[in-house]
Amino acid sequence: MPLRKVDLPPFSPQVSAGQAGKHLIGQIPQGYIYDVIVLVLTGVFVAADIPRILLKAGGTIIWDLTATELEKINKYYSLTDNVTYIPLHFSDRQAATIQGQRIGALDTVNFRYNELSLQIETDGTQSGAVGLSAFAMTGGPKDPEVAAMVRCLIPSDSSVGGTTEPISVPIGIPEAGNLIRAVHVWHTNMTDFEVWKDTTAELPKTSLAEYQFLTDEVHRTSQAGVFTYDPTMDANQGDSLDPLRFDGSPAVLQFKGTFSNTDSVRVISELYATVNTL
Repeated sequence: MPLRKVDLPPFSPQVSAGQAGKHLIGQIPQGYIYDVIVLVLTGVFVAADIPRILLKAGGTIIWDLTATELEKINKYYSLTDNVTYIPLHFSDRQAATIQGQRIGALDTVNFRYNELSLQIETDGTQSGAVGLSAFAMTGGPKDPEVAAMVRCLIPSDSSVGGTTEPISVPIGIPEAGNLIRAVHVWHTNMTDFEVWKDTTAELPKTSLAEYQFLTDEVHRTSQAGVFTYDPTMDANQGDSLDPLRFDGSPAVLQFKGTFSNTDSVRVISELYATVNTL
């Protein structure tokens, strides 16, 4: 089924106390399966003016990051960089199979939410009016096995010392089995990264330079100041890191970075998750 365009309702500036600079689509139309929502910026308005993109489904935050962070993630996946359009992709058109392409699509046909909202926060530095609108592209049915899953981008912030340190990666309820597609780590002084599932090294301690060489070999584009752990680098979404053991019990996951000095770390955890498990 071809993708079809849907124009979203206009953003409403919020005027109540403490809401200055916030622009809201309070109810995104449902009855569609969303592959991508595209923010359209016009006039003097640019991505750097947006310190927060907040997408909620059923009152649960499923996307929470800045526009420049989203741009870096999109650039990592070698997607188009455009000053006017900022896409919020749920599907992955680069995946090797149709099921893999659409595992993260937001299904509001079979799963209705009492709230499906998109809030854009601005920093108030614009010299003119905020030019902001949005449209979406929607597609056909998803595979029933993954119909409830949606691509989510969830942040975590921490400070680390100049040693090998655990890094907090949000995965939702451990026993829910939300799949980890990627982990994006903003840092200054990280030199190595490793991932453990119980006693198995999913990624043994590896230098960032070595790992980024491997991802760049398969049409990813490393971003300055950001390291991406990417188990799906070969476009196989089935290689997403499963937090469950074979018997269905939650494994002990450890994400560790080695740092040459103290650092402030910002993680964006990229999940295929069901909304009520975050």
